[in-house]
Formats: sequence, C-alpha cells, structure tokens
Amino acid sequence: MNQPVKILLVDDEVTGRQVLSLALQERGFHTSQADDGQIALEALESGTFDVVISDVLMPRMDGYRLCYEMRKSERWKSLPFIIYTGTYTAPEDEKLGMEFGANKYLRKTGSVDEVVQAVQEVLSSNGKNPPPEQLGELDVMKVYSERLVKKLEEKNIELGNAHARLLHSNRELTKLAEELKDSETRLKAIIDNEPECIKLTSPDGILLDMNPAGLLMVEAESLEQIAGHKIVDLVEVHDRKRYADFHQSICRGESGILEFRLIGLRGTLRWMETHAVPLRNNAGEVISVLSVTRDISEKRHSDQKFKELAQRIIETQELERKRIARELHDSVGQMLSSVKFRIQSAGEKIQSQKSKIWKDLSGAWTLLEQSIHEIRRIAHNLRPSILDDLGLISAVRSMCEEFGERTSITVNLRSSRFPNRLPPEVELSVFRIIQEVLNNVEQHSKATKLALQIQQKNSHLLVRIKDNGKGFDPLGVQKQRSRARGYGLDGIRERVATIGGQVQLQTELNKGVEIQIKIPLEKQAPP
Repeated sequence: MNQPVKILLVDDEVTGRQVLSLALQERGFHTSQADDGQIALEALESGTFDVVISDVLMPRMDGYRLCYEMRKSERWKSLPFIIYTGTYTAPEDEKLGMEFGANKYLRKTGSVDEVVQAVQEVLSSNGKNPPPEQLGELDVMKVYSERLVKKLEEKNIELGNAHARLLHSNRELTKLAEELKDSETRLKAIIDNEPECIKLTSPDGILLDMNPAGLLMVEAESLEQIAGHKIVDLVEVHDRKRYADFHQSICRGESGILEFRLIGLRGTLRWMETHAVPLRNNAGEVISVLSVTRDISEKRHSDQKFKELAQRIIETQELERKRIARELHDSVGQMLSSVKFRIQSAGEKIQSQKSKIWKDLSGAWTLLEQSIHEIRRIAHNLRPSILDDLGLISAVRSMCEEFGERTSITVNLRSSRFPNRLPPEVELSVFRIIQEVLNNVEQHSKATKLALQIQQKNSHLLVRIKDNGKGFDPLGVQKQRSRARGYGLDGIRERVATIGGQVQLQTELNKGVEIQIKIPLEKQAPP
C-alpha cells in the first residue's frame, strides 16, 4: 500500500503557508511546516520527508542557504527541493537557485496545481537531483550576498516609493479631513439655523439628534432633555399608530409624508407635517431615519375655516335650491297648471266654431304641458323630496332612471344595504356629486354605458362611477383650468373635501372616465 507523500513547507509568511498546506492536504499529501531554514534543518533531523518546498527570503536562514546546506549533507543531498517564492522572481534569481541545487523554481503567482505537478515531477526523477555547482562556501556567500544586496536595494526603493505615496496620501487625507470638517461645520450651521425641525431617529424610534427649531416645537430646553426618548410618546394618542406604521415603512426603505398631532412637553398641541427618508450604511442596511418636520397648525386652522366656509356656502345654496324648488312647484307650477286647464276649457268651447283657433290653442296647451313637466324636473333636481324622505339610494335610483330615459345612456346601478341612514350632509353631498358626474357624462363623454356603485365598507362610503365615453387628457385639463371647470372637476373635489373625503380620477383619451370617491363616516379629528 502506497504511503502518502510527506512535504516540508518552509515559509515565514504564515497565512500563505497554511493556505498552501490545506490545499496540498486536500489533494492527499501530508504536510509539516517550518518558519525558516534553521527550523527546517531541525525538522529534517527529527523526521523523514519526501519533498521540501521553501520560500527564499526568510529570517536566520533563507531558502538559498537551506538548499545549499542540504546539498552539502550526505543524508539530504538527494532530497527533492522546490523553491517557491514571490520576491525572487527574476531569471538570474532562478539561475542562482538552480546553481545551489534546487530541482524546481516556482513563483507564488502560479496555481496549486502547478505545485502539485512540480512535486510529482521531482519524485518521478528517482533521486536524480542536479548537484550544486562546485563553489566554495566563500564563493557561495559572495554570490548570495550580491543577490541579497540587490534585492534589499530593490525593496528599499519600493519602500521609499511606498513611503512617498503614503506621505502624499496622508497629505491628501489631511486635506480631505479639513474639507470634511469645514463641510460639517457649514452643514451644522445650516441645520441649526433651519426654521423647520430636523431630527434623526433610530430604527426603534429613539431620538438621536434634533436641531434648535425642533427643540422649540417639542418645548424642550435642551437636546439632553429629550434625546434617548421615543418620539412617538409625544404624538397625540389617536395618531400614534399611524405614526408608528409610518416610521416602520421608512425603516423598510420607503420614504413619505405624514401629518400628525404632537403634544409638547408643556402641553401645547400642534399639527405637524413630516418628510422622512431612510439613511443606510455601506451594506445597504437602514441605520436611522432623517426627518424634516414643520408646524402646520395655522395651515390646518385655515383649511378648517375654509372648509367650514365652503360648507356654509353649500348649505346656503341648498336652502336656496329648496326655496326655489318649492316656489316653482307650489307657485309657478300651480299657475301654469291653472293656465293649462283654462286653455283646455276655452278650446272645448270654440272647437266647433273656429278650427284654426282650436289648433293654435291645442299647440299652446301641449307646449304648456311640456313646460310644466320641465319645471317639475328642474324643481326635483334642485331639491328632490325623495332624498329627504327615503334616503340616498332611492334618490340616486330615481335620478338614474330619469337620466337614462332622457339620454338613452344605459345606467347599471349597484348598491349595498345600509343598516342606518347616512348623515344628512353626506347624503346630500354624495347626491350632488353623482348629479354633477351625470351632467358631465351627458355633456362631454359621448358614452353609451355608465356603471355606478355605492357601498359602505367598514367606516367609509365608497362610490365608483365609470363610463365608456371618449375620456380626456387629465394633464391637459389641469393646464386649462377653465376647461377643468367645464368638466366640473373642481366642484366635485370641493364637495368631497368638505366632508373629509378623497377623490381619484382615472382617464385616457378614448378609454372613458372612472371616478372613485372615499368618504369617512366617522368624525374626523379636530384641527
């Protein structure tokens, strides 16, 4: 049974030696290791080896001298010797190594397979190793010293060049450090004088840093008073979940904007708007959250005042609509009905005597009947009594039936059951919004079909209206505000905003229009 080949590795560079040792062991060789030529000779005295692989430049005894000593010894003169170097790589270095009696001369830039091949080749030579040149020890030392001095000179030049590069790099780093310090100073000055709150929080929501403007907003006298605490503890209790969810979304790598209420350390309630982005390390991990937050309390107050004013205007309009509708129905409608009956009575009396007059009276009677019908329709649209009596769905269904008969547009109405009547302001606003959309479809869309869906989902009322008309370019409409008003988009948005809802519009040319409206049915947070 063949015994594994035993290799003695000689190298003062521990990491490279161990890597080579492991690679050779994986290929079935047994290896031992020595730090320099002196230790290698001691290992040879106490053990048996088949091959020696040695570096050249080592302390106490280098590879050249080790090879020379082995070739002088009767015991080891036939032992295969492979020089394996990363420093002595010139042709004259290899020539000197071979003169000292090396069997192979390898460079460390080669692969492990090259080392294995060299081992196999020297073992197959059956001990026929080339003898060293017949040089005296003084001659050997002279030649070796010349090579060593040359290598040291080369190394010294390399070190000198490296030192010069290091000095240059050090000057560049010093310059960059000074520039970075100046940049940090300028940035800190900008942040400290920024009127908005700028803060840095950890992924778990702990405040790390905050500028002076932010400290004023949270009513802290110093950063130490609030640093290390969770910002969410200052958020108004009803907004904390939204704030925590928002913070977690930023920690997942998103960015966004959130409006929330914050209570300062002295109890002042403020509405805040924060813009947040994640900050990452070199590995791409989110390590903190940077936020710019501003006090929007005055804006929210103004918005609320505007909303209340808009609501009062709408309520005033509705009262006036109701009054006009009642007068049209009770006064003008009744008078026209009376006139119709008088014309009819007069016509019956003169029918047999004056046929031409009868025809004129008959035409007037027909026109008057149409006028009465139109007045009733206008009065109904101004303020349908069915909305007050039976609720939103019944009023919308009646409006859709009348719309379909008048326009020949097929309307598909789907609605869910409502356990209770909706708040009057919601019913009225939704009715007017749908009324406005139907008017837009009739005037602009050239549609043949319209789908209308009304449903209550959780604490929201959802309305979806979609037609198959010609659609329009929303960007073009936004650029032409007068045209936008023609489509009634502003009025729809204002109506929805007064009851705290949201509007989404999707459209393209020749692909119809879809409007989705979401209205909260619970009380909104006060400003």
